[in-house]
Amino acid sequence: IRSGLFRYVCHPDLYLRSRPGFYSKACERAADLIAQAALEAKLPLEYNLLGRHNQQMGSGCGYPSLDFWERISDWGNETILGVDAHQPELLYDRKLWEQGASLLAGLGLKRLEGLPGFGANRNGCS
Repeated sequence: IRSGLFRYVCHPDLYLRSRPGFYSKACERAADLIAQAALEAKLPLEYNLLGRHNQQMGSGCGYPSLDFWERISDWGNETILGVDAHQPELLYDRKLWEQGASLLAGLGLKRLEGLPGFGANRNGCS
């Protein structure tokens, strides 16, 4: 996160994917460390819609983790919605995007519509 190599933090709650919710104090601490590092680096956290889609299809249990996102809301991190390249067709699933946006808004998290400077070439032109 602190390397300066990334535009956002993808899958910040992936460490919780095998079990629902925080199952130890270490999991809570990890969420705090991720949130703090992302704030310091001015990087948004990605709410990954592939994980949400998989939960709705009956696979995966803890990712995305509601406990994680509720805890992150206390930090005030910016967020962004994303999907994995594994199923790029999910980019067109409006209902899924609206569910993710609604969840983040309900937690009071600011959601970015895009990344500043994304798509600009080296001369700063789009």
